[in-house]
Amino acid sequence: TLAERETRLVQAVLSPNGDDYDCQLISTPAANQGEESVTHATGHLVHKANSNAETIALADIQARCTETIDPDELYEVAAAQFIVFGPSFRWIDSLQKGDGEALARFSRPENIDMDGYWLHPGLLDACFQTAGVTLDEDASAETLLPFMLKQLQIQKVPEGDQWWCHVKQTGEQAWDIRLLDDDGRVLLALDGFEMRAVP
Repeated sequence: TLAERETRLVQAVLSPNGDDYDCQLISTPAANQGEESVTHATGHLVHKANSNAETIALADIQARCTETIDPDELYEVAAAQFIVFGPSFRWIDSLQKGDGEALARFSRPENIDMDGYWLHPGLLDACFQTAGVTLDEDASAETLLPFMLKQLQIQKVPEGDQWWCHVKQTGEQAWDIRLLDDDGRVLLALDGFEMRAVP
């Protein structure tokens, strides 16, 4: 946690490891006070050619996810937990919920330019927001924040202005997530996404 008005310099460090890279997200005090750096995240980056992108039948998911949820309700619940999503982080147009899964329709906000991004932070966060829809009422009352992601695969850089997101709950606070185009092709696969309650 940061003390009030504390600033830190954040760096992403990539270290070659054969044909791949190890990565770290670290921070150090903005003013050099002899404090050691803090490691916030670690990972391993692998480049894999993939010519056989997975396709998911959207109609099948829609048939299972029959409960409609107003996205504004999602943002109201988040605001009650002191998590406020501004216009740049409101990508969800519609939400459908099933048994341990959900389907969302995303649209790029008008103020967002996707140029220069292979994965826009707002689009990734919208996937995380969708995951919380599958929680029961007691769990959704907790303030949960992203904690861990076991694997992220980019099958194809998301293009255009609209996408689908399918989330499947795999544990109490864990999900697998797929970002899809209109034909159901998987653009982004996130496995082992977990959220944890704020202490």
